[in-house]
Amino acid sequence: MSLRDAINLRRRKSGVIMMAGFALFALGGIASSTNHSFIAVSLLGFLMFGGGMLYQFYGIRCPRCGGKIGFALNSFGNLFAVPSQFRFCPLCGVGLDTQLDATQQT
Repeated sequence: MSLRDAINLRRRKSGVIMMAGFALFALGGIASSTNHSFIAVSLLGFLMFGGGMLYQFYGIRCPRCGGKIGFALNSFGNLFAVPSQFRFCPLCGVGLDTQLDATQQT
């Protein structure tokens, strides 16, 4: 598994959580217009979306150095994968296509 694959796995998980949260937020908002008990569903969706976004920004780290690279990754606009033009960690300079050691895999 390369560094890019490890980061992609984390980005996909948080991206799915964000999209599911956005869908719950929208559906809960629509449903709460007729029945006010669906406000809790909308709130849950909002929290899921916000949590996924915060993880995308602050939780995604370089597997090699542990530096926060979420802001740099999100500047490219791809929610689910590391863009191909993002080739190196901006903090430690290691190439993202290098393989993880067996002891460093998370």
